[in-house]
Amino acid sequence: MIDRDRAAPELVRPCYERAVELDPSNPWWNTRLVTFLIGHGTLDEARRAWAAALVALDPDGARIEESPWLALHLHRWVARRWLALGYVAEARGVLDGIPRRWLEREAELSAVEQLILDAEESRRLGESVYPAGVPAGSRGRAPRVTPAINASGASRTRWWPGRVLGLEAGEVAVVLADPDSRTAYRVAYSADEWRAMANQAPSDAQGFIELAEYADGSLQVRMVPDLPAASLADDLRDVVERLES
Repeated sequence: MIDRDRAAPELVRPCYERAVELDPSNPWWNTRLVTFLIGHGTLDEARRAWAAALVALDPDGARIEESPWLALHLHRWVARRWLALGYVAEARGVLDGIPRRWLEREAELSAVEQLILDAEESRRLGESVYPAGVPAGSRGRAPRVTPAINASGASRTRWWPGRVLGLEAGEVAVVLADPDSRTAYRVAYSADEWRAMANQAPSDAQGFIELAEYADGSLQVRMVPDLPAASLADDLRDVVERLES
């Protein structure tokens, strides 16, 4: 492909435009043009190209109702490209054009929806407190990694999902989200507090966490694995390989 060789955008664009002109009903060329314009054109140009692609490929919406094929070969890639560049609302707009039954049935489409939901939550909170692979429907409902009873026999009374921000003046700065109010706030713990809660050196603090409070007043931190679900990781590699330019 032309853009894999890192050709200048002004040379790549007319090739995609010509390909669409010659074969307007081909979702591959429409996908390439739209995703290229998202990264190298203006937002208005990308939106117009997307609208034109829908008219050319599915003017009455019947095609996407009959089969998930178009969503997998067009919508999926365009939504991922918008999202990769931080345009969450645009990605959501593309996703909303896919019937719910295809989002639920097709793993690749479910993965895209999960990433969009994760980005939307991060925007609402102002911070990211869950790994992208944690299903949106299960967030805030129940603790995942902290024990219900601590070593002293005290019951867990409260919990918060969160993420380590880093070391600041010798303290471990974290962001926590209240599961009930769905608001996020920042807290800093001294080195001694962190060692007692997390059983690790402050210099090792990183990634997503879960904090729990127990009936005896103690606090406990557990690390939450931040690896995305396999389908998300595979999809991400595919996007990078196919759409980076």
